[in-house]
Parts: sequence; structure tokens; C-alpha cells
Amino acid sequence: MSNKRVLLSPATLICLLLLAPIGRATATTYCVDTPALLESTLLQVGNSSAENEIRIVMGTYETDGFNLSMSDPTAGDLTISGGWPAGCAAPPSNDARDTVLAGAITQTFGLLGTRRIDLRALTFFKFALVRARRKGLAGGHDILWDGVQLRLVRAIEVGSQSAGAIDLRNLLVHDSGTVGGDCMLAIGQDQNDEFSTTLLAQSTFALNKGAKQVCLNGVETSKLLRNNIFDGDAAQQSVFVANTQATLQHNRIQLLGGLPPSADSIDNFTSAPGFVDSALRDFRLAAGSPAINRGYMVLPEGQRAFDHFGMTRWNGFRPDLGALETDTVESSVFTVTNSNDIGAGSLRQAIENANANFDPSIVQFNIPDGCNSRILLNSELPMLVAPLWVNGYSQPGSVRNSSNAAFNATLCVGLVAGQFGFAHAFRTQVGGAPMRIEGIAFGGFGAASGNNAVLAISEARESVVRGNQFGGSSGFGLLTPSNADISISGAAQDVQVGGPQSAERNLFTSTLEAPNITIAGLVRNSQVLGNWFGLDRDGVFHMGTVIGVLIEGKDTIVRNNLFAYDDIGIMFSSSLSQHNRVQNNSFGLDPSGANAEMISAISARGGKNNIIGAIADQNSGGNLIANSLGAAIEVTMSPGNTPLSTRIRGNRIRATANGMDIDLAGGGPTANDIGDLDEGPNRTMNHPVLSAVSDAFGQITVPGTIDTLAGSVVIDFYASASRGTSERGEAAQYLGHVTTATGNFQFQIPLTVNNPYPYISATATNDDGNTSELSPSLRAPPLFVAGFE
Repeated sequence: MSNKRVLLSPATLICLLLLAPIGRATATTYCVDTPALLESTLLQVGNSSAENEIRIVMGTYETDGFNLSMSDPTAGDLTISGGWPAGCAAPPSNDARDTVLAGAITQTFGLLGTRRIDLRALTFFKFALVRARRKGLAGGHDILWDGVQLRLVRAIEVGSQSAGAIDLRNLLVHDSGTVGGDCMLAIGQDQNDEFSTTLLAQSTFALNKGAKQVCLNGVETSKLLRNNIFDGDAAQQSVFVANTQATLQHNRIQLLGGLPPSADSIDNFTSAPGFVDSALRDFRLAAGSPAINRGYMVLPEGQRAFDHFGMTRWNGFRPDLGALETDTVESSVFTVTNSNDIGAGSLRQAIENANANFDPSIVQFNIPDGCNSRILLNSELPMLVAPLWVNGYSQPGSVRNSSNAAFNATLCVGLVAGQFGFAHAFRTQVGGAPMRIEGIAFGGFGAASGNNAVLAISEARESVVRGNQFGGSSGFGLLTPSNADISISGAAQDVQVGGPQSAERNLFTSTLEAPNITIAGLVRNSQVLGNWFGLDRDGVFHMGTVIGVLIEGKDTIVRNNLFAYDDIGIMFSSSLSQHNRVQNNSFGLDPSGANAEMISAISARGGKNNIIGAIADQNSGGNLIANSLGAAIEVTMSPGNTPLSTRIRGNRIRATANGMDIDLAGGGPTANDIGDLDEGPNRTMNHPVLSAVSDAFGQITVPGTIDTLAGSVVIDFYASASRGTSERGEAAQYLGHVTTATGNFQFQIPLTVNNPYPYISATATNDDGNTSELSPSLRAPPLFVAGFE
């Protein structure tokens, strides 16, 4: 660690977080390594209109402490990250020890803001209080601490007044709290709704003082503690839970207080974690520790690839508990040494051996064929009855994807069905153990009827599928499409397809008849993250299918994926399709931004309380949708199903051929009715009626009316280059929102917005989450248009 010490004054630190309006310019990144550069950079940040990231070069930075209140509701999101080398161009160390903010035991480090607050790879040393709190009722913004160390900190507070997420992971908290004190770390949210969640994961707490190490005090809907280590004296409560129950899974916990754990809590234990040397503050896990390979495989938004010290995370079948990962595997390993379908050294024999072992096992590859190991199967492989990791990247020559413009992974193991008539490559039994499938190219699987997916995950918890290819061109030649790629069914939970890193991306090309991924009605908490649908490996060639992801289950997250050339990217198809989120995806464009047209990006034909885009105030979550031949987002009835409470907010939509960016009930624009009493998809929510667009005193004003049922209504405003064929405009650029009741409203926005689109339109979303179609658009006055340029 560098011994550079930089003194920051309170005024300077306050400047660090005074951000200008969000969403008006490109995000800006700054590199901090000297006091002079820090001062000039912070002044620049304070006057920018961008979201901002402050990268701090490795060193120890002494502070006088500060309390900051970011009261501007349009203030931008902020990320402060440490571990950067000089120049901040090379990748950071991701080691919290490398960047230290050092205070004094009487000082406070406080952040109070209206938007997202991210702290990454930082150490806070010797403060009276470290605090982060989201304020305001708009909601939808997160607090994220990832890889933060807190040492000799008397009290820690993380809270929110509104919906969104508190996400704390990879924390190392030791020698903190106070003798005779109550809660060392207090976490909680003031609102309980379907979007309020708290996660504490992969963290280590040791040698802390006070009656309770962590207090979950909020009323949020979901409180999840997963893969943590709490170590302290026998009388100290590891976790105290108030107001609403928490789910505790795979934690080392000494003593609980408050409400009992939820019924979904599993595999918590009390035996000693087995640190290397607590007295020397070495909180790595020693050989034989019960916390090694004990973790749950899946976290919300995925596991990151490195631990608190920047070391590789998740070396065995499961991750270790706590903030620090060992390189211990502690699983049986079976090696595939030939490409035969049966017999010694075959993949089939390795799976049979793993099943007989019953404990978690790893299948590795060392086939002399090198990077051309095509395994031709003449019948289905054995059903998995024990936890199994099939690691195709262990075959010599294999390389994970590293590109954002193409799928450049080198997959040296291919599984091909030798005859069309059997469906599955890998499948779990009902109530079975999890699978982890990586680094395999699949082709040619299918069956005449029934569940005919290449990977069939039934009932099992926490399976992971990442870094694979389904169909398309390969080193084995063109892989024949399969009937379907992944089926998640039964009461399966916590299945992750893809992940947050590009190396975890799956490539889904085309299928013969079924969706690439089907998530059945009783399935909960699936995640589809960062995958490509409808393209070949080059990121250009058209390989579209009928439906990318079919969702019949609940609590699914579909985020940061690319959908191209599919008929429909995502479909909600059942009344059981509830509380699913589709956010930050791209539809109808290839990686270069070229046209990759689709019929519709998203189709809601059933379900309730699903989210397409941002949860609340649009700083994140919106999807990019382009080149739809039909409606970009359609909310229509199917037999026996009427989709309700489908929130459609903050998306950017353009080049919709029929002019309907949002279509309720199908067939084009839906007329308003008096009092908004009619029923149908999203209750055929009345759209706003804009009466004028005027400019005065440096801003434009958009008055209008909304005629709907009693309750509050959010009016979201969008700008577009034209009215489109429906004259409803397009949602090409999000401008902002107002919250009103039925009747009149007025929206104002500065003239200097950097937006070249002169047509203004709006949607309405009621308290129940029903979003309307876009309103007829109005053209802004010339001065307004000039101000956009």
C-alpha cells in the first residue's frame, strides 16, 4: 500500500459530493491523486450536469470528517472508488486496504442524498460515525457498499426513507462499536413496499464491541442475509431483527435477537469460523474451517469475481462465507479425458461417478483433442442427483469472453446430440441438487414433446449457468439449434443465467420452436443477467428466435441483456407472472448500435406488478428499445389473463414502425374515457392530455390534465424527434416527472437541456402501477428547440 497521505478539509470533502442535475450529460469520471488536482476536479464536478465517479489513487487520505446533505432532488448519482494506480487508467486493485480515509474518533463521515450512493474498495479508519442515508420519497435508488472495510469506527448507519435497495456486500468490519453500546451497524428503510429491499452478503464481522453487531431496524419488504460470518463474544447478538422478518441463509451466526428468521432461512451454523489468526487481525479462513465452500452460490445481481482483498472469489463448488476467499476447493474432482459417449474417461462416466459420490463434485476436462473436443451424445446424460459443477473452461485452450462487441470466448468443449429425439444435456431431478454449468457449446438437442430444453432445472435451488453458447458458429462448425435452451420449472429458486461480468455472458442464438429460456409459474427469484439473444458470435449475424425469455414465474430480474432479431424479446404470459423486473436491457440493436429489428421488445399478456424500466425516479433501470415493427411494449390480454399494474417508466424508445411505443389492448391508440372507469390491460389507464408547451424565464412549461380515479398519479415526460405514425410521439428521451392527482398538472424543465428532440409527450402511472399509453405529442416552441441543441 502506498504511504501517500493527502489532507482533505471539510469544505473539500463537501465539494466531493455536491453534484449537479442527473441525466443531462454523459457520465464523468475523475482521477484524484494530489491535493491540487483534487481541489480543481471537485470544483468541476460541483458544476457538472453528469453522474460522477471519483477514482481515488491508492494511499492514505486524512480527513477532518464531514456531514453532507445533498438536498437537490435532481442531484446525480455518485460512485467513490479506491484502489486505483497512478493515472487511473489501469484496472484498480479492488483491495480495500489500498485506499484509506482516516479520521479521528470524534469525527463523522456522513452522506445524505437523494440519489444512488456507491462506495467501493475503501477503508474507513477511526471515525465516531460513518453514515449513508437516502432521503426523499421518490424511491428507486440504491445505496451500495462493495468491498468496504471499517476499522475503529464507533457506529455505522445505512438507511433510506424510500423504496430501492440497500446492498452491502464484501464488507470487513472489525474492532468497531463501543463498549456498552447498542447497535454497531444499524440498517433499515422507512418504507415497506414491493421495491424496498436490504441485502447483507459475503461479509465478515469480528472483534466488535456493543450488545449487537447488526440491527435490521427497517420495515422493508425483503431483508436477506447470505454468506456472512459474525464472530464475537458469547453474549453479543450477531443480528437483531425488528419490524419485519429477515431471511438468513448460509451464515455463521452466534446469537440472534428480535424476530425469528423467516421460513425460507437455511443452513446457518454456530461453530467457530476458523480464522487464521484473529489476534493478528488475519481474518482469512484456515484449512478445515466450516465456512470454506459453505456459501450460497447465487446473490442478487450475481457474485462479483473477486473478494474483499481483490482475490479470486468462488474457487470451489460454492463460495466461502465472509469477505475473504481461500483457494481451497474441497470437492471431489472427476476428469474427462476423451470425447467418447460412454466408458472410462467419458463425460457420462464422470457424471455417474459424481452422482455416486453424492457430495458436491467438479467435472473437469483434459481431452488430448485440445480445443476441438466435440462430444457426440447418442442418449441423454444421467440425471444429476448430487451438486455438480461442469467446468468447460478447464479444457486446455479455453478462454472466457472479454469483449463487449462480440462473443469472443474460446469454447473447447462441445456437446452435440447425435440423434434428434432426446432433449436434455443436463437436468436436475425433482427436488434435486444444484448445477453449475460453464464453458460449454451446445447444439442439436430436442424432443418431439414435453420439456425439451438443453438444460432442465427442476425444483433445485441456486443453479448457475454462465459463459456458454447455445447454437451458432463455433470451432466445431455450425451448431444446430435446439428446440429450447433452458427450462426452469417446478419450485426452483435462485437460478442465475449469465452474470454481471462479460466473462459470464451466455450466447443464445436461435431455437427451433420454443423460447431460449422458459421460467415456469412456480419458480421464484431467477436472474437473467448480461446475456446476448438472437445474434451469432460476431455480434452481427441474424440468429433470432421466437421468444428470448418467457416468464411465468415471479420475482425474476432480467437486466443488462441484449436482444436482437427475436420476434419478442421478453414475454409475461401467465397470471402467476408477478413482481418481475425488466431493466437496463437493449432491444432491437446489435452491439454496434445498428438495426436488429424485432416484432416487439416486450409483451405483457398476463401478470401483475411487473416493472419495465425504472422503479421510480428514472436515474437507472430504463431499457433501450429500438426498431420494433409492431408495438415496442405491448400490454394485451391473452385467454384468461389480463395484465395489471405493469409499470412502464423511464425507457428510451425510438424507431417504432407503427408509432406505438406503448400499446394497451393492441390495435393502436386507445382513446380516453370519462372518469377512467373502463377495464382491460393496465385498466386501459387514461393518458395525460397536454394543453401547451411554452417558454418563459429560462424554462419551458408543459401544463395538462389527467382524468382518472382518485389517488396520486405520476406523469412522466418524454421528448422525441417526430410525432411518429400514431402522432403519439416517442419516448426517445426521458425529461422528468411530476406527481399529481386527477385534474390539472404543470411540468417545468430548464431550456438548457441537452436534447435535440422538439416533440413532447407523457404517460401516467397510478398508485397501483398501471401505466398509460403515450399521450398525443405537442411541438415545443423554436426557442426551446434551439436550447436543446
